[in-house]
Amino acid sequence: SGILHPSGLGFLGDIDIIAKYGLMLIPFILGSFFVNDYLILHSFSNNREVVEEQNYAVAVVEAATLIGTGYIMRCALAGWEGGFWVSVGWFIIGQIFFILIARVYCLMAKSIFEELDNHNLAAAFSFSGFILGGAIIMGHGVHGEFTSWTQDIIVVAVYLPMWLGVMAAVSWAADLVIYPGVRLRDEVVINRNIGAGYVEGVLFVSFSMLFSVVL
Repeated sequence: SGILHPSGLGFLGDIDIIAKYGLMLIPFILGSFFVNDYLILHSFSNNREVVEEQNYAVAVVEAATLIGTGYIMRCALAGWEGGFWVSVGWFIIGQIFFILIARVYCLMAKSIFEELDNHNLAAAFSFSGFILGGAIIMGHGVHGEFTSWTQDIIVVAVYLPMWLGVMAAVSWAADLVIYPGVRLRDEVVINRNIGAGYVEGVLFVSFSMLFSVVL
């Protein structure tokens, strides 16, 4: 959707842009599969988990990474005038960003890979919401016409720690307001409460959207 806007080059010019960048996105999505399998969910084989073992938890996280990649590229391509290599650069930066926020989430939930391997769908919803929330912030930082790498990367670097602080506050507040008397993390990890995992994931996404509007 980031390339579906008038370019000022006429109808044929618009079609040419859509074809060129649309085809370019296919290897980006395939590349996101690779990053997810070997650098994010590196503790097991995604294909074996999803296809052979029908592990819905891994499938949900994999889908979140692909949707997040699409969203970041959508925002980056809204300023498609930057050219092919700018798009490639933002794809690479976006994948590095996913790897980093996955590591941050692992600090919050140290057993996340074990939980996903054990088909814990509650943990998958929470993790996926965190990934999608990060994609929203990343997309907000890169949206619009490309100016310079330095300026755009500084914007993202400033947004990231602020967003992480908001996510920590959201998780803390959820314990007090939504699940008083119990720890939300225990509900997700120990009790495998799918509702709790879904609520936490939705909170991550919704407050990321709110945070992007405020910024």
